[in-house]
Formats: sequence, C-alpha cells, structure tokens
Amino acid sequence: MKDGVKAKKRLKNELVELRQRFTDIELKECLEHRKRLEVELEKSTHDLRERVKELNLILGISKLVEERDFSLEDLLQGSVDLIPSAYYYPEIMCARIIVKDKEFRTKNFSESPWKQTSDIRVHGKIIGTVDVFYLEAKQKRDEGVFLKEKRELINAVAERLGRIIERKLWLLLTSLIQILTLNAMDASIVLSTMINY
Repeated sequence: MKDGVKAKKRLKNELVELRQRFTDIELKECLEHRKRLEVELEKSTHDLRERVKELNLILGISKLVEERDFSLEDLLQGSVDLIPSAYYYPEIMCARIIVKDKEFRTKNFSESPWKQTSDIRVHGKIIGTVDVFYLEAKQKRDEGVFLKEKRELINAVAERLGRIIERKLWLLLTSLIQILTLNAMDASIVLSTMINY
C-alpha cells in the first residue's frame, strides 16, 4: 500500500509539473503571438500614416485650386512645395514640376540619381513632368529607392495637374469666346448705327 501511495504522490507531482510546463509553453506561445500582432499593428499604423500623408498632398492641391482666381503658376509652385511632405523622408526630398518652358522647384532642389518622374498630359499630349528626387541614397525598394505606392502617388499628382490645366485652359477659352462675341456684337451695333446715319 505504501508503494501505491508513493506512486500516486509521484504521479500527482508529475501531473503538477506537466501542467506547469504546459502553462509555460502556452504563455510563451501567447507572448510570441502577441509580439507578431504588435509588429503587424506597427506596420499597419506606419502604412496608414503614409497613406494619410499622400491624401493630404492630393487634398492640398485641391485646396490650391479652390482659391479664388488662382494662377497656374501659383498652383504649380504650391503643388511642388507640397510634394515632399507626402514622402517618407521629406527632409531629404525635393521636387520639380516642368510645364512647357516653365520650371517650378522646391527651395532645396537639386537633381540626383534617385529620381521618380511622371508625365503631365493635357488632352493626351505630354506638356510637362512631375519629378521627385531623394537627395541621398536610401534602401532599395520597389522602384529604386521608391515604394510602389509613391509611383501611384506621383502618377496621380501628374494626372490631377493635367486635368486642372485642361479645365483652366477651357475656362480661358470660354472667356475669350465670350469677350470676342461681345466685342463682335458691340462692333455690329456701332457699325449699324453708323450705316443708318
């Protein structure tokens, strides 16, 4: 009987020890899982911050357009000044917008080998470019030192500027036609008055 009590006690101790090991393993797995979730959350938070910066750039360009009587030059300079803030390292980023023979640059502009560019098109024709440069090397990404999301961003900026320029040209043309029509009507009235005398 004594052997049976000892065996029972030994089994009970082993069971307690196994439960402790199981709890330790379970705790370790929980901690590893939590760490993985924290890393995923950190990456997702970082990615969301980057998308917010990109949206702020597009919103900033829209706000420039909403300003009453904005000039095309003001729009392009304002846009180029906003571009670096949408990138991961804005302090070592510069930008340039070229439209026809006019160039708009950030204050710190300097060309470098780390460049991303997108064409500005108006009615399907290339009239200029949006260029962004890193002023120093960064780790390799999807497109040189640039993320694929930044390719999408610079394309969106170039497309948006092209549409704004198209609309601005259309408004100028419409205004010009109205002026010419009014002038023609005025000239017609003056001419008919002169003929009647």
